[in-house]
Amino acid sequence: MILLTERVDRHDARINDLSREINDVRAEIREIHRTLDTILSGLQHLHREMKHQQQHAADQHEKLILRLDNALLRSERRLASGSQIDEPREQE
Repeated sequence: MILLTERVDRHDARINDLSREINDVRAEIREIHRTLDTILSGLQHLHREMKHQQQHAADQHEKLILRLDNALLRSERRLASGSQIDEPREQE
């Protein structure tokens, strides 16, 4: 009987140790989840920022192309009006 009581006491102590370990592991898992949530939030922010930068670069590229088109059209207009002045007129 005494041996059985000692054995039960050891088992109870081991169960208590295991319960504490489980609680510690659960706390660590919760902390890992919080860390992962923070990392995920940061990655989502970076992704949004990257998309914004890509859109901004595309907008700037489009504006540059439009400016170049404008400058080319103005240049062609000037050349066209200058060539009309330099061309000799037909005599009637």
